[in-house]
Order: sequence, then structure tokens, then C-alpha cells
Amino acid sequence: MDRKTHKKTVLLGLTILLCLWASIAHSATGWKSLTSFGEVRRMRVVGDSVYMATSGGLLIVSDTQQEGVSLTNVDGLGTVDLGDAIVDASGRRWVAGLGRLVLLDENNPRQYLFFNQDDESIRLHCLADDGDFLWIGTEIGLVYFAKEVDGGQIQDSYGRFGNLPDFPEVLDIKIMGDSLWLGTSAGLAVADKADPKQLKFPGSWTVFGSNLLGAGRINRVVRYDGFVYLATNNGLVQLTLNPSDTSATKLPIGPTSGFSELRIDNDSLFYYGSIGMGHVLNGSMTALPTTGITGAPTVGVSTGTVRWLSSDNSGLHFKEADQFELYSFTGMPVNRVADMAVGNDGVLSVAFPDNQPARPLAQYRNGGWQNVVSVSLNASSTRVMSDSADNVWVGTFGNGLHWYDGTNTERYNNVNSTLVGNNDNEPSSHGFVVIFGLATDGGHLFAAAYRAYNDHPLIVADMADLSSLSSWDAYGPAEGLNHTFLSSLDAYPGEVAVGTELDGVYICRFGENPLDPSSDICTRYTEDNSFLISNSIQTMRYSPDGTLWVGTPAGLSRFDWGIERFIDVDLPLGVDRDVRALEFDGRGNLWVGTREGLARLSATGTVWDVFNSLNSDLLSNEIIAVKHAVRSGETYVATASGISIIPSQFGQPVFDVEQVIAFPNPFVVRSSDDRVRFNFGLAGTVSIYSVAGELVRELPVNEGWDGRNESGNEAASGVYVFVLTDQSGSIGRGKILLVR
Repeated sequence: MDRKTHKKTVLLGLTILLCLWASIAHSATGWKSLTSFGEVRRMRVVGDSVYMATSGGLLIVSDTQQEGVSLTNVDGLGTVDLGDAIVDASGRRWVAGLGRLVLLDENNPRQYLFFNQDDESIRLHCLADDGDFLWIGTEIGLVYFAKEVDGGQIQDSYGRFGNLPDFPEVLDIKIMGDSLWLGTSAGLAVADKADPKQLKFPGSWTVFGSNLLGAGRINRVVRYDGFVYLATNNGLVQLTLNPSDTSATKLPIGPTSGFSELRIDNDSLFYYGSIGMGHVLNGSMTALPTTGITGAPTVGVSTGTVRWLSSDNSGLHFKEADQFELYSFTGMPVNRVADMAVGNDGVLSVAFPDNQPARPLAQYRNGGWQNVVSVSLNASSTRVMSDSADNVWVGTFGNGLHWYDGTNTERYNNVNSTLVGNNDNEPSSHGFVVIFGLATDGGHLFAAAYRAYNDHPLIVADMADLSSLSSWDAYGPAEGLNHTFLSSLDAYPGEVAVGTELDGVYICRFGENPLDPSSDICTRYTEDNSFLISNSIQTMRYSPDGTLWVGTPAGLSRFDWGIERFIDVDLPLGVDRDVRALEFDGRGNLWVGTREGLARLSATGTVWDVFNSLNSDLLSNEIIAVKHAVRSGETYVATASGISIIPSQFGQPVFDVEQVIAFPNPFVVRSSDDRVRFNFGLAGTVSIYSVAGELVRELPVNEGWDGRNESGNEAASGVYVFVLTDQSGSIGRGKILLVR
């Protein structure tokens, strides 16, 4: 991504606020983002469209029956976690989000990055247009931004308002004549904005705190019918403004209810909050019906013919007639997922951590989302797996294991399998089956039943006959597995590895038939007996050659069979040691997802690449899961803000060495970064020969050829022959024209 940058630093009390300008090329990397636009933070009417700042990006809608324009980080926003979007008096579009203010020009978006002194992104909540300037409400105060100075820069910042606590969140900004009204997390602040320099002095602000308002958090400020109305976390407040005194009245409906939005639409004042929606007239509140939605309204707006409304748990709705209807074009159900899986057919299956009727299991296919309503999980999801037949398996927190083949569904629990629950409240808790691990070796299913009351938490089943109880078994103390607090597992032909919450790793070697194991097949490995980096296991994965890799809160370990111990693997700078996800792609590269950042280790174990939300189009640095799609070569990364899809570095992969091509071809070398790559989807070795048959270079297919020989010298222009050998010994050949 090409970035031209310059820095502007402003002292904001004890916090440094950094603003950095970046020119962004649209989707220059080819990454894709899958997000949800159902959680709306702010709605603005612009002409016949509604601009919606959401937790999944910017959604612009003008037709209830058509898909709107959706913009995410790969479209120049740089973030999808938005707080506000406005169109200023000059027609320019501004978007505020986590760590970014964006001037949204379609051909050349400009990002202004906001960080504190700890290099953490600052959340921007709201925007107010003031001619050549913007007022920006942030999580640590107020910012005054000049649109025209040096391409846009911060002029000043403010964090002290009267006697309110320092650096409150500024949640709403209203310009009323020469006055600036701020709704903050600590109260209401008002000042004359004619001389912005004077606003640095706390005494320049008149403030109203919880002693007058009865609430501290002011979510919205509106001037209406001679009064100022405040939507607070503890009721709706009406301010009567007098030259000598200002009085506050809490309106009588729902005095302890939280209100999130106030809007003037069609000359009427509307409220939205935990008690529903309605309008205010002559100091009285009248509730309006919200038939068709569940949950509390959070924001809403009317265009004159359509009312739009977002609720706290059921997404975006519109009302054109008698009741609200769900708007169908908001992307994935929610942004945060529990787990995901990619089938051989390329279908992405996603399950979610919260139990919502509309979110049982979602699948992304052919560019669109479908809820699989026939899979009634009735519990939070924990794990998702796709087997070799493209059946989807979903583990839950308390409702067992679910199977889906695209048409039919089945649930496995303590009645029809060896899965069991815990002993917290016997006997009813015996059916509370929690799944914290799923794996398959192709013919057998392995599942981790967390805290199994019968001390047999590792479940194994013959996938060819799941309807018969005789095809199910479970490992426990007799097999050497002495702990039930299982957290993860993975399988490899002939063995399965089990991770525990606090007691290390068990490796169970069962031979050809896991349903007929001998005793003492499981060996425990810990910090004490095998140098495991931590006994708290969060994720594990076998490499294509059978090496076990383990992710923990303290870092990454791999098991060395030669010495029967774990070896620490140093993670690169730029990622956290708290490893949450591991995945191997088709070429044997290891992807490591952490609490802060994503890394990729080359199959040779020598080169690390680091990805974050600043140096790539990664949606968020908090990684939840990583899954590789072998057939497409894409890597799916589930983050706290949605799913990022990283494209194949070598185009659509092929798996027959005789079909491999080199590209670009001719290979024109313009810089030391140029490489000719090969579209083979698996691991292999490439040998480059001259036309005379002399070996020029040998390298893993991962690396690509830089046009140099084994000594590091530049190979001359001309025709070269490549020979690709896969791990089975099959050979493919082709020619490369090298041009310098």
C-alpha cells in the first residue's frame, strides 16, 4: 500500500495525539473484508440517502429493497469501527472511526490517523462541521481540525472542561450560534467558540454535571422548541435556558431509562432508548410502536417516507407501512464470531458466540450470506469444523454438537453419543455438553467435552456410522488422560493432541483404530517435564509433516519428536505473545493469530511476515481464528471487527505439478523486490536451470525466484527452465524468459 505521510503532533494534556495523513489506493492489496452493517452508531440524512456509521463500515442506503453502497477499510476508510459520518457544507464526505478521520474522496481518500502516546488508536465519536474547520469528539476530549491547512491538520485539542473530570469522552457536539455544546461522559459543557484558543482554559466552559442533570453521560444534545434536550444514560432531560439561571427537568417517562439518540425529523423531536422510541411534545413523551423489531432502539431517522431504526440486538430495520421490516443487505450477521471453517467447496461457515435466534449458523457463498435456520443451536457456539465431505460441525456451550450436510441436521449429546456434560447440578447438568475442541483425521471425529462428569472428555467416533452408539467411544484415565478441563485439540493420522486450560498437553497415540485403543496411550507434557512454554493451552495445530505446534498466552511452542520435548519459537516484533489461533496453508506456511497482530512463518521456518491494521488491510489486530481455503489459496482471518480475506500470493492454485505456470512471464526485473512465482498450491521445490542444463538456483516454491543464482549474483537475460518437484516426487516443467 503506497502511503505518503507527514506528522502533526499536539499536546493534549498528558496525552500525545498524533495526526498522520495518508493517501490510500483502493483495495490495492486485493484483500477483502466481510463485516456486519447491522449495528448502527449514527444516521445522517443526505439528500435522498441515509449515511449510516456502523461497527462494520459505512452504509449508504436510499432504497429499502436494494443493496446500498457499503464501504469498509479496503475502500479507503482504513477502519470499519465508525462513530459518525457527515457531508459538510462544501459537499465533502467525512468519516470518523477508531483511530481515523477520513476525507472520503472516491478517487483519493485521505486518512488522518489518531494515536495516543502509547501508539494506541483513539476512538473518534462524532463530527460537527464549522466552515473551514471540524470539531471532533474523541474518547479523550475535543479536537479542532483545519480542513485546508497543509492538506488537513489538527489546530488544537481540549481535555479540560470546567470542573468536570479531565479528558472525558466527547459523545456529541452541537453548534448553536457562537456556542459549542458538548455532550460528554461526565456531563454537559458549553462555551463560546469565537476564540478557540480560549477553550484551553477550563474556566471558559460552563458545565452541568450529574448534580443538576441527574446523569453524567450525555449521549445526544438537541435544541428544540426553545429548550435544550439531553439524551442521557439515566433519563431524558429538558434544560430551560434563562439569562440568570438554567434549570433541568427530567421528563417523566422512564426516569432511570437510558436514551441513546435524539433527532428532529419533520419538525418533531424523536427519542430512542431502552424504553423504545417516541416523540416529545410540550414537555411530554409519547411512545410510538416498534412492531417488527426486538430489543431496544439505539438510533433512528426519518427521510419523510421511510423511518430507519437500528436496535441493540436485531439489526437494521425500516418502516414504510404498519410495522418495521428487516433490511436484508447488512452483510454478515455480526462482526465478532466464535469460529469459522472453509469447506473444500469454498463455502465459509461461521458461528457466533452469542445465542440469538437469527444467528444459528451463517454461510458465505457466491458473494452473499445465508443463515442456516435449520441448525437450531440454542446456545452460544464454540467451535466450527468442515470435514472432507463438506459437512459442517458446530460445537456449542451447553447444547452439544451439531452436524449439517447442506440439507439435514443432527444433534449429538449425552443421549445418542458418548458426549457428556458436567456434574455442577446433577443429573440435569449431565446433558449440558460443552465442546471446546473439534478435529478429524478423515475417517474419525474427535471432540473435547469440557469437564465431562464421567472423567472421559476426549470423544472419538467413526464418521461412517454415527447413528450407532457402538461407533462412539471416549478416552479418560484408563488411556492416561487424567484431566477434563480441555481447551483445544487437533488430530493427525495415528494420534490426537489435547490441550488443557492449566495442565499442559496430552498426546494420545492410538495407531490405526482410535476406537480400539490400548491403555496408557496418552502422554502428558508440561512446563516441568518437557519445557512447554506454558501449561495454559489456547490453540494447537499439526503441520503437514506431523509436527505439533501449540499456542499459549505466553507464546508459541513446537514439539520435537527427536528429543521428546517442546521448543520455544520466538515470535517476531509487531505481534503479541498471546497466541489465539494457528493454521497451516497449502504450502506449509504457518499463520499465527495473536491478541495483537497476525504473523506468517515461511515453510522453511526462516522468514516471518507481520500483518496489522496499519501495514495491511487487516480489519483488527485482535485475531480470533485463522482458516485456509486450499482450493482458492485464500486465507480467512476472523478478527474482533469482522473477517479479512487475504488473497493467494500466486493466483488461483493448481495441484497437479504438470499444470504449474510461472508468472509474470516474461519476468522483467526492475527492482530487488521482483519475483517470479509459481501457482502450485502445495509444498514443493523449484529448480531453475539454464538452457544448457546447468543448475542456477534451487528454492522452496513459497519463495519465488528473484532472478539470481545460488551465489546471489544476477542471472543474465535469457530463457531458463524450471522444474517443480512436489512432496510425492512428481515433477512439472516449464520455461521462464528473464529480461533485465
